[in-house]
Amino acid sequence: MRRAKILLPAFFLILAATLLCIKFKTEKIEAAPSVSDQVIVSNEKYEPDHIRIKDLNINIAVQKAKIIRGYWEVFDDRAGWGEGSSLPGSIGNAVIFAHKRAGLFINLGELSPDMLIEIHSGPNIYSYKMVKKYEVSPSDTSVVKPTQDETLTLFTCAGPFDTKRLVVVAKRV
Repeated sequence: MRRAKILLPAFFLILAATLLCIKFKTEKIEAAPSVSDQVIVSNEKYEPDHIRIKDLNINIAVQKAKIIRGYWEVFDDRAGWGEGSSLPGSIGNAVIFAHKRAGLFINLGELSPDMLIEIHSGPNIYSYKMVKKYEVSPSDTSVVKPTQDETLTLFTCAGPFDTKRLVVVAKRV
């Protein structure tokens, strides 16, 4: 009887440890694929919900930015996807923007053509690489116009007192 009392708690400890390991393995499997993986699970197009540029430590949520009084809303804690711009994986210009501050697009200007940009869109992950980087005035809206091919446009503030916009144009790889 004494042996059964000792074995029973030991059995539950082993069971708990096993379940804990299984839980951690499940979480690891559910984590986002590595930056070099492009995963297209569905032909259906979704609004972008996350942007990741591993080389710049950019890994932030994306939320639909509605047009309010003629301007896209801008968020303090996440990137915005411009309502009315293209969906990732579609022909046209998908526009994503964020403040130039820590935790957002503070180092977007350091992006180089060899760095991969991941856009998570529902179950799909689209990979892009920069083809052009330049600055424009805040009133220059040509950067968000529709395109004839699949394009990703990222932008953030630049220049002294945010007098410019840093624009990154990327194409799917």
